[in-house]
Amino acid sequence: GAFGNANALSTTYTPAASEYGTTITLTFTTNDPAGPCAAASDALQLTINTLPIVFAGPDTQICENGTLDLTSLGASIDANGSGVSTGTWSTNGTGTFQPTNAFPPGAVTYVPSAADIVDGSITITLTTADPAGPCSSVSDALALTFRGEEALVCNDTVQVSIDGDGISEVYPDMILEGTFTDQFFQVELYNGINFVGNTVDCGDIGKVLTVKVIDICYGSYCWGHITIEDKWAPTVLCNDVVIPCTVDYNNVPFPIATDNCDAFPEVELTGQTILADDLCVDNEVVVLRTFIATDNYGNQSAECTQTITIDRPDFVDFPNDIQWECSVYNQNPAVVDATFSGSGIPGNIDGEYCMYNYTHSDQILGACGTTFKIVRTWTVLDWCTGQVVTSNPQGEDNIQIIKVVDTTPPVVILPPYNVPANIQGVHPQPCTSIGFLQAADITDACNTWTVRIFTPVGEANYVNGVDGAQGGFIPSPGLGLGTHIIHYQAEDACNNI
Repeated sequence: GAFGNANALSTTYTPAASEYGTTITLTFTTNDPAGPCAAASDALQLTINTLPIVFAGPDTQICENGTLDLTSLGASIDANGSGVSTGTWSTNGTGTFQPTNAFPPGAVTYVPSAADIVDGSITITLTTADPAGPCSSVSDALALTFRGEEALVCNDTVQVSIDGDGISEVYPDMILEGTFTDQFFQVELYNGINFVGNTVDCGDIGKVLTVKVIDICYGSYCWGHITIEDKWAPTVLCNDVVIPCTVDYNNVPFPIATDNCDAFPEVELTGQTILADDLCVDNEVVVLRTFIATDNYGNQSAECTQTITIDRPDFVDFPNDIQWECSVYNQNPAVVDATFSGSGIPGNIDGEYCMYNYTHSDQILGACGTTFKIVRTWTVLDWCTGQVVTSNPQGEDNIQIIKVVDTTPPVVILPPYNVPANIQGVHPQPCTSIGFLQAADITDACNTWTVRIFTPVGEANYVNGVDGAQGGFIPSPGLGLGTHIIHYQAEDACNNI
């Protein structure tokens, strides 16, 4: 706290708020006298009592023929450490509190007297009980006025606009000429003869409704009309976007717009600025796009600016080595091309603001049969640095190996068949055969092939003298009567068996 004059014998002390409800010590000390004696002092204990906090409620108005609902005022008594939380209602008027004037919970209603109404206004006071100690009771008051009957005049035509949530309540003051307090009036809306409440929504836009305003104190009323319209502008929600330089910023979707009554407001691009001067310094381009939205009632939003940041890549993604089966290559030779859909191209660098260019050269090396290998060398130029890029931090380099291989063996098809016994047996030896062994049906997806025929008594004697492509004969001493397994072994140019 603070003293009025700390050096005066007679002064005042104003406690600080933090000292309320506490006991403090005040000490007075003399000046230091001449000689050996010390200054003298004396002290006293000061207890600072807290006061209750009382709120009677706001100033209010009621009908002349009405009563005041005290419970609606929000009145309160906060003990605030004083120990007092009760009180009484009083008035400078001559009305009565019912059923009692106690607070709480006795008083519920104040009934004005005829004299109160003649006076036009009175004061109602809420006073706390007397707290212990030297402090007095605390009071708070509100002014209660009485509303007399007024002539009502409704505006004949009023435009009512739908609010941002798609609905609007029609209030009395919107319809009545002059200044009125809404609490004393009731609004009724009619579409023709049909009562439709006191609110309008998006479905009512363009309608003309009949409106009736009723004085709830005296029952008088007036009529008018309202036209429902939408003046609420849509909102564009511009979200900033970061894209790689390989993406065309023109393909970035427009922002979304919201509106109270139009589910899909039209979003229009109104301006665009491209900031690319520092592309090779910052490794990015910034595109600023400005939009507005218009709803289906012609309301237009405020402008909204979207920032699109286009990033250059940190490295070149060289295409990986790749292997194609020869059957795939035969069906589509373009699989080995230096294209995105073929054997690949350097990634992350195709785009207007990527600032890279590239080309390639191929060395083709033959392999077995029709298969081959391509050694493809990529030359990638970084226009920002002027350097040719030959590798990246991931360990990839600019040499790509493309292989067309044959890993599938030939397919041999031959149903079971019979060979006649063509060597007559001499007892006790049975008949045997060195008859003709049929040629098998052999196919291969990519390469030429040769075939050998093996019997239980050795390799066949071939018709063409080379292999079993045209069949062969059972070698001597031949095969006896019965069922035998003959093996046809086809091998293609890449040694697939």
